[in-house]
Amino acid sequence: MAIAIASGKVGYVLMRGDHLIDWKISRAAAETPEKMRDVVTHWLTQNCPELVVTERINAYSRKSDSTHALIAAAQDAIECAGLKHTAKLRRQSHANKYDEIAHLAERFPAIAPWAPERRKFYDPEPLNTILFEALSLAVQD
Repeated sequence: MAIAIASGKVGYVLMRGDHLIDWKISRAAAETPEKMRDVVTHWLTQNCPELVVTERINAYSRKSDSTHALIAAAQDAIECAGLKHTAKLRRQSHANKYDEIAHLAERFPAIAPWAPERRKFYDPEPLNTILFEALSLAVQD
């Protein structure tokens, strides 16, 4: 399982080997660290993953302090569940997020219908991008 967290949204993907099994998005989980712990605990109980991947934040991260707190809350829930956990630096492997989404949608056709359209610079980021951030963490070496 890989969990991705961004401003106002949290998503996970569940993998079994190289197969994408399930995915979900929650806006409620991104409201407070307490809600994050509750939602992540529910997801962990529901899916029983062998390994959980989250994003490791480095000194140059553009994520806000509140997002850092949400990531810490998710990692706390994973630790409390006694599950194996790894935190990975998210690497940019494509020219932009939408090229990466297109690549992942091609590789995993089941999630392709959730691939967002490329946005205009003045539009807010689509909610579904969080699924592809989680998927990117899951498949990243």
